[in-house]
Amino acid sequence: MRKNTGKIKKTILFAAGCLAAGLSCALLPIHAASSIAIEIPYTQVFTTNTASVDASFEYQITATCTATPSCPLPSASAGNSEIFTVNGNTSDHLSITFETEGVYTYEVRAVDAGKAGYTYDQNVYTIEVYIASIAGSPTQNTLIIKNTSQRKVTELHLDPSYYEAIPETSPTPEATPVPPYFMVNTPEVTMK
Repeated sequence: MRKNTGKIKKTILFAAGCLAAGLSCALLPIHAASSIAIEIPYTQVFTTNTASVDASFEYQITATCTATPSCPLPSASAGNSEIFTVNGNTSDHLSITFETEGVYTYEVRAVDAGKAGYTYDQNVYTIEVYIASIAGSPTQNTLIIKNTSQRKVTELHLDPSYYEAIPETSPTPEATPVPPYFMVNTPEVTMK
């Protein structure tokens, strides 16, 4: 069995070198008809003070690629962004299929529908995906997810909420207290 590790090492060193220099790297096709699906995990925790309320929230994933001419999206649609919906308390993932080596970057944020009583997740997540071909088969080198604070996290943690305003009631006026009835014992007075 013949190994072709020299060509692969040169490809990886070339890609790393041009990225480090801040240059746009030439894309290298992943071997004939090969592709790799990367899963970006998310969990939505929806909190509310009422049971019967809409628990569907929309999020937008936007491709922000600069080192790679185009970033694929989860539905493989054209354009640089798409909306996805998450219902209730759930854990799932976005799946994106990559067919070319490169560096792919995205942002994910909540779509604020402006409905009264709802609070939408305020995080803007950044996602970086590094795709390389190793020994003829595609592999995921790195998946990095960062929250708004630029801290690395293991998933998109989405936390919308809905709180129904409880109407203020005016306090019940207190009844006017009745003065206590006292019997006063007085001595009997006789008149003459």
